Amino acid sequence: MKKYIITFTLVFLLFATAPVNALQYNITDLGDFGINYAFWGGTPFTSFKINNSGMIVGNNETGAFIWEDGNTTELGNAYIGGLNENGQIVGGDDEGIFVMENGEKTQITRTIDSYYDRIYTFAFDINNEGKVVGMDRIHGMDDPHAYLWDSSNQETPVRLLSDKKYVWDFATAINDKGLITATGLGPDGTYLWENGVLTEMTNFPWATDINNADQVVGSIHTAEGLSHAALWEDSLLTDMGILDNYTSSIAWAVNEPGQAVGSLYNNLLSDSSAFYWDNKTGMINLNDYISPDSGWDLIWASDINDYGYIVGVGTYNGETRGFLATPTPEPATMILLGTGLIGLAGTKRRFRKNSAE
Repeated sequence: MKKYIITFTLVFLLFATAPVNALQYNITDLGDFGINYAFWGGTPFTSFKINNSGMIVGNNETGAFIWEDGNTTELGNAYIGGLNENGQIVGGDDEGIFVMENGEKTQITRTIDSYYDRIYTFAFDINNEGKVVGMDRIHGMDDPHAYLWDSSNQETPVRLLSDKKYVWDFATAINDKGLITATGLGPDGTYLWENGVLTEMTNFPWATDINNADQVVGSIHTAEGLSHAALWEDSLLTDMGILDNYTSSIAWAVNEPGQAVGSLYNNLLSDSSAFYWDNKTGMINLNDYISPDSGWDLIWASDINDYGYIVGVGTYNGETRGFLATPTPEPATMILLGTGLIGLAGTKRRFRKNSAE
């Protein structure tokens, strides 16, 4: 009996840490990657997103697309900012910001009517309640402002997160509790917004994502004036650090287990590498965990789902492409293996019991 307990425990531990201790990630090509909407487009804010069903949304040279099970659906001249577990997508096009579900598009802000509106109008995230946050030049204001769109509020579905005038502010992420990460709502740094109440995240100037455990990732400034990827939780900051010959890093996404992905960089667009981080193993360069003969150079990782599947942007034989990094052995395989061992142990126990009778 002890042997089966030990074996199952080892399998469980391997499964629980599969994304970290994977000997290798298999890379799937998601197609070309194009920079859309010059100001924010082409950054991980509007790069690739993945949910737990394996649905991927992203941006290519012709606009936005959905990728599922190897099949690509083109969405035309648009960008994608967020994806939730219900398959709802938020993004923007020439008509403004929209939410898409099952191919049906609902416009949630006014029509974009100028070049500057296109530059400064973005949706960055959508939670599982269908609430959207981003940055928009709402009501003709001269500067972009953080907003929350909530379809359940019929009187004011779009509301600003602050009443400040002519000051840049924007919301980057929202969790299912309604906590929003936003920059520029007050005199200093980054804030958590909840029902109009602001909590300053001291010494945390750049927040990019938040999970349902209220863990926030982004970057901090070092004493040398550089940026380091960091995690904020209960007012405590964890510096994720840097690797190799890179001077800076930033975390772009965090999943529910608290695993983060992002970029190591000297120059974010021309000299960077994708990384994975968790609080046990620390930071790894994803390029060290793919085949050296793959032809890939992973530049940045923009999202990670709860099973450790990672999406982002890299170069394949010198061409800029989107990628899906699948840990091996795959978590689903480990679940089946673990289930099989449990069943085997149960069969052994029943056999011994029957023999004794």
